[in-house]
Amino acid sequence: MVKPIRILLQTTISTTEDDWSIFRFSMLQDYLASIKDEAGNSLFEVTGRDYESNGVDGDPVLSSLLKKSHAP
Repeated sequence: MVKPIRILLQTTISTTEDDWSIFRFSMLQDYLASIKDEAGNSLFEVTGRDYESNGVDGDPVLSSLLKKSHAP
């Protein structure tokens, strides 16, 4: 079995009640997560989340991705 491609759907602002959140992309998230190969295995592992500030260096998930991408 091939590992699914990991996709992060991330908003660039914090959740704002009755205005903006990752929920606006829920149909896209559900669609991508529903795509299967011929054997019925999921092609994508989709995570959806809103931006969260840790008060120091921004969003903990995004800042960790940036550090990993610049690692030797």
